Amino acid sequence: MDWRTGQMRSGKVVELKYNQVTVHEDGTRSHWKLSYAAIDPGSANERIDSPMPAVNQAPVHKPGPEDFSRGDKVSFTDKYLQHQVGTITRINQRTATVDCEGGAGWRVPFAMLRHVMDI
Repeated sequence: MDWRTGQMRSGKVVELKYNQVTVHEDGTRSHWKLSYAAIDPGSANERIDSPMPAVNQAPVHKPGPEDFSRGDKVSFTDKYLQHQVGTITRINQRTATVDCEGGAGWRVPFAMLRHVMDI
């Protein structure tokens, strides 16, 4: 209910928080921040005009120690946002120790590592 005009408004939920919801009003560019108690979900037999598309995404594989081995050539982005290339010298439980071409050694989480192929 729009308190300025006294009319009911419809819209789509665009953000959920623990105590409020943000709704984008249909046909306009306005957003409303409402408490959950202020939402009228409608009756069960009302038709929804734009159903949510079904999301059928496969789970993303998170790399782990079994995906890498000692001697593999890998690349990663370091904490200074520089691209590094090196060779794995040690496999730890959560990280791999990588000796880079510049002479520096890094402990890098497996999720940040990418295999490098020599062609």
